[in-house]
Amino acid sequence: MSISLSSSWVAIVSPWVAIAPKEVVKEGVLTADGSEQLVIEAPGPINLEGYVDLSNLAVGDEVVLKRYVKIQEGGDYKLHASEAFNGVQEQPLIRFPPIAGYYGIKVTLQQTAGSFKSFPYQFFKEG
Repeated sequence: MSISLSSSWVAIVSPWVAIAPKEVVKEGVLTADGSEQLVIEAPGPINLEGYVDLSNLAVGDEVVLKRYVKIQEGGDYKLHASEAFNGVQEQPLIRFPPIAGYYGIKVTLQQTAGSFKSFPYQFFKEG
């Protein structure tokens, strides 16, 4: 297998796999304060994916990550997924797989236990 690069398309030369280029939508570092904090809110239509780094979690810390999707024009965001992470993470880079949102997607983080930490993140879409 070989890899071919061009300015508009990245493809793994294979009869079954092609990967579209990605465009960073938002990246940064969020410092927790105990409330449910917005990591990213991306208006649709979008196919959003990304990462949150929980490397800074320590024994006694807990973080809840939530993903919301808006499925009606002018509607409210609805909870799509929620997961709690406790203590030191063996695999600290949490991946948010691609999800389509015609009217919008948002991701939140809430540290519910322990001393407040900072969490790097990066989200992107197909370019």
